[in-house]
Amino acid sequence: MSSEFTLTEKNDQEYILSSPNNDSPKVIADRQASRELELISVIYVKCNNSNYRIPVLRGFFESKISGVEYLEFFIYEFSNNKYLPIKSISSVKVTSDESSKDHSLDLSSQNISYKICKQINGKSEFDNKIMLLNE
Repeated sequence: MSSEFTLTEKNDQEYILSSPNNDSPKVIADRQASRELELISVIYVKCNNSNYRIPVLRGFFESKISGVEYLEFFIYEFSNNKYLPIKSISSVKVTSDESSKDHSLDLSSQNISYKICKQINGKSEFDNKIMLLNE
């Protein structure tokens, strides 16, 4: 499923996320202190009669006291065979010896589509602006 989108390394800090449609803009994905990013899934969601394709990137980073799994959901509206990047939503899972914090958007959750629709149509502290690649 994730072959629909591609992720390529641009430099030490950034990756380029490309949709399968060459007419659609390419998006810059920041590494966010991770060693590397990987494209792990593409979610198909329909919200309020609009179709969305949501590639999900994952990265890991560690400090002396905790480990972090970082997910970024890139929201693309899909209409007339075009992919329009709208925003991204971040989610982190932190684990340490003392405590842990789960993802705000859990891929394995049964209601992930519902949660994503709420996030697409709303605003939260986890929203990020899309950075387009200027070629």
